Amino acid sequence: MNILFIDDNYNMELKDKLDYNDLKLKDLIEGIENLGHVVDVLKPNFLLKGLYKKCKFFSDGIYDQNYRVIFNYNFITPMLLAVKDKIINDVELEKYDIIVATSFFGILFAEKLKKIALKPVVYVLNEFEYKVLTFFFKFLPHRLYLRNAYRYARLIACSSSVIIKKFKKEYPQLKHKLFFAYPSISRDLIISREDMFQKLNNFFEKKHIIIVTTYNIPYEFDIINIIKSVEKLDLINWNLKILYKDFIHPKIEVLCFKLGILEKVSFVKIESDNDLNLIFEEANLFISAQKGYDFNVLFLKAMSKGVIPLCYKDSGADGVIINCTNGFIIKESKEEFSKLLNNICTLDNNVLLKIVSNINKTVYKYTQERRVINFVDKIYKIIDIQSKRSILIKK
Repeated sequence: MNILFIDDNYNMELKDKLDYNDLKLKDLIEGIENLGHVVDVLKPNFLLKGLYKKCKFFSDGIYDQNYRVIFNYNFITPMLLAVKDKIINDVELEKYDIIVATSFFGILFAEKLKKIALKPVVYVLNEFEYKVLTFFFKFLPHRLYLRNAYRYARLIACSSSVIIKKFKKEYPQLKHKLFFAYPSISRDLIISREDMFQKLNNFFEKKHIIIVTTYNIPYEFDIINIIKSVEKLDLINWNLKILYKDFIHPKIEVLCFKLGILEKVSFVKIESDNDLNLIFEEANLFISAQKGYDFNVLFLKAMSKGVIPLCYKDSGADGVIINCTNGFIIKESKEEFSKLLNNICTLDNNVLLKIVSNINKTVYKYTQERRVINFVDKIYKIIDIQSKRSILIKK
């Protein structure tokens, strides 16, 4: 099977460290290639976006990246200009079985391209693409354009069950095209169920809980609520570790000082995956301050170490994390959140053991291997239908 991925966010540089979104796409492509399929990448660059993000400039042309073909083209805007003349001499569209578009400009580009290629198209939407497309195409003349793009797409992969629900509500006629294209982790990160149970037994013996959360500027209000809720945890000894990537606002430390809990709170800068692994190996609970629609991969990384996850209702992890089954769902109220934390710490041992056992079962469903196989299986079904249609047309 030959697949053409279209994504303006694809990173052309071979770097030791890539952002998670870069790795997410490259891991998917590499997994598909490992199954014996051929994957090429078409990168339609919006030049102003490249300048804004300070990306390294690559001229138009064909590049070889570890035996993977990258078609790189620069546009003032991929939305308004014709795409055929620029790529027609390089990209042999007829040789591809399917086109997969995985970014905002990639989707816009693929919508133009499919009219030329007449190939089945799959769109991959995360929270950013969903919000921008939904907002952008509310305005004429683009509304009809988006409706046709979704209408003629064979599949629409969504990054969480929340986006699927919102999509179904807005476009109920397209519900049969939607599927969950979840994030994934390496199977090697998952500790055994016995080790998860041992970790929980250590918590029962010491009666001391380590809670981990994350700091992110857009969610400062939520991290403040989390800190105030944890401060009310009075039935057991605790420590709170706040993870951050770049910097943390001084007011967070000031808040902890005013609440009299500064000695119980640690601010941990995360610079590598290994840092995360070490933190989660010690932790018992993980609470993400992020309320976005995307399924945050940190939940999987925490669960792979037997950490019990807590997520907000209608956030990206809601639907994967089932309340009182493999984690807990948080309601908005600080008072109810505080009660939830105290209740978790006083649950019967057998109840928590059952939850941890379910965490172990859940996280194995979200390995990189399963993600790739799930994605490829969906594509196979499209191609099979396409082949049958071609045979009928010929007859």
